Amino acid sequence: MRSLPTRLLGVAVAGALLVTLGATATATAVQPPLIANAETQPIYGMADAIRLTVNITTPVDTDNDGKNDTVQLRLKRPATAAGVKVPTIIEPSPYNMLTDDRLPHHDFTLEGDGTSISTLFPDSYTNIFGFNAFGDDPEEGDLGIVSPGTGLRERKTNVWDMTYESWFDNYFVPRGYAVADLDALGTGHSTGCPGLGSNAEQAGVKAAVDWLNGRTTGVDATTNKSVTATDWSSGNVALKGKSYDGALSIEGAASGVAGLKTVVSSAGFADWYTYTRDNGAVVGPGGGDPGYDLDNLATYVNTGPSREACKAIITSTLTDKLDRSTGDRNSFWDERNYASPTAIANTKASVFLLQGTRDNIVRPEGTLSYWDALQAKGVPSKMWVFQADHKRAYNLRRDEYVLQMHHWYDHWLYNIDNGIMNEKKVDVQQSDLTTWSTQDTWPASGTTGVKLALHADGTLSTGAKGASTDQSITDTGATTTPEAAMSGNGASNANSLAYLTPALNQPLTLEGAPSFSIKAKLNGVSPYLTAMLVDYGPQSYGFYDGDDTDPTHTLCDGTADGTNTGCSAPYKKFTRGVSLAHPNFRVISRGWLDSRNNQFGDRKEFWVIDNLSYTFNWTGQPTNYTVPAGHQLGIVLVSTDKIYTPHYVGTSGTATTTLTATTESSTVTLPVKSGQQALQ
Repeated sequence: MRSLPTRLLGVAVAGALLVTLGATATATAVQPPLIANAETQPIYGMADAIRLTVNITTPVDTDNDGKNDTVQLRLKRPATAAGVKVPTIIEPSPYNMLTDDRLPHHDFTLEGDGTSISTLFPDSYTNIFGFNAFGDDPEEGDLGIVSPGTGLRERKTNVWDMTYESWFDNYFVPRGYAVADLDALGTGHSTGCPGLGSNAEQAGVKAAVDWLNGRTTGVDATTNKSVTATDWSSGNVALKGKSYDGALSIEGAASGVAGLKTVVSSAGFADWYTYTRDNGAVVGPGGGDPGYDLDNLATYVNTGPSREACKAIITSTLTDKLDRSTGDRNSFWDERNYASPTAIANTKASVFLLQGTRDNIVRPEGTLSYWDALQAKGVPSKMWVFQADHKRAYNLRRDEYVLQMHHWYDHWLYNIDNGIMNEKKVDVQQSDLTTWSTQDTWPASGTTGVKLALHADGTLSTGAKGASTDQSITDTGATTTPEAAMSGNGASNANSLAYLTPALNQPLTLEGAPSFSIKAKLNGVSPYLTAMLVDYGPQSYGFYDGDDTDPTHTLCDGTADGTNTGCSAPYKKFTRGVSLAHPNFRVISRGWLDSRNNQFGDRKEFWVIDNLSYTFNWTGQPTNYTVPAGHQLGIVLVSTDKIYTPHYVGTSGTATTTLTATTESSTVTLPVKSGQQALQ
């Protein structure tokens, strides 16, 4: 970890600010109140920060009331001298004010035998977000309370705690930044209806940037008078956020709106299809809710002034367009693909991505496929890849996170040449949970695809080994999770096929997505194939255990603002323990395929004929993982995955699908970063 740079103090002389430009600041920089050592300095107090709530006109009317929708922006900015203009960092979100914890039961019928999802999963739609859907990050602050009898949850009890990183405004406002929350269309105090990735939702984000640049109108929510930002806004804008907030930020980048200089997205997906679909399979985020879909999320965030009118609009614009029965990509999903060539071509802003490889809510594919598209276009970018689930990297590497965020915004919003763009592009946390490395690409250059064949004796290795054999299992995905169907020692059984390498004689590091090529036949109503890459050996896991009371580990760089001290929650002690659920194995990547989507991945091409062999090809989720020496690496095959995918059943209600795989002709290709000799 780099040491923090020396921070110099600003000096006030006769009421004027002494501005010290860092040696590396560019000549064209928009000068903030104080730059020292090539960094903006915290010279403004929070007590006199200026607060403004503005309703901004958008070009769309999504609630069909005959009036253009408005989005509400709440901002906090430093009390600058006349003529001083500052940039703005916005977190667009559907969660800022209220959410509806009472999810509806959007039923649908599975293609196959007409069985409805409600018959199989009667509780799939209730209280999906009863847990903290935004992760258990301590810096995200108060998640609010549920209003009795309404089911509406007030997410923020203090509207002026800007963004979901509670320290963020305390840190950046004193350094000469405006920091703002933006309610997405149809949520909180924004009119219209939730669009969930739609072009209309994108227009709402774009409107906020336009207002900061004087290109659209806004009304002060308190005085109801027209208000502009041109007297204090430099027009330079950043969008940031995690999860849905990150997806909204990416939508803004794809609009190409002038003035948007950068986007920072943590676990944000550019292609909405990857959130609830994979290779034609209907895949629920987080696990345990395989019928969950975008209309459930839309109802959850449908909290705007047009809430009642939007209920029917959600059905017509979302529910009726999802094509749950096949899981295919259609025009609905095409509109929501901001990683498409057209969307990437429109992206003018730089992008900083952060993604956990163990995230099962926004799976790694959503971020890392976007990264690939950005690199192909040459978009200025950086990325962190880390060993965590739906968390912010802030919790894992706090000092470095704050430092890089500070330098990133300084560079892109104030044009300060601080060296951030000369650093390696990718920071990667290793499987030991303590080591971070830097590299120029993801996966790292030199990563090699190594193909291993599945053998009849249950082994997995390079090259052929004996005659090919057909091996069969019965699908139990309606009642059994893949982990429960797997044998702890890695052997195949009646419900799963397993193939393992010998014990590794050295560590093996994988970086990227595994790919599966399985020659198989299906006999039954389920079209699904599921493959899992598994580390077999004694497992431990990392977790936070109690507070670290070391005062140097409490972040208090921010300036206090009333009851908001500017300090985040203290570090948690990070330790390791034995995995109680599965002490002998860990699934490190899994991939799903609707067999009818074999060639094109997201569009169905043909019906699979019972008992006819096909070679099915699909990829698993990207991973960064080191299999320790002495462990074995395995591939496990099942049909449906109870945790993620709906299960197809016969008229008797029992599983009827048989999966038969052919060894030798079936392979897995691993993205090997180091330790390839362990597979020889």
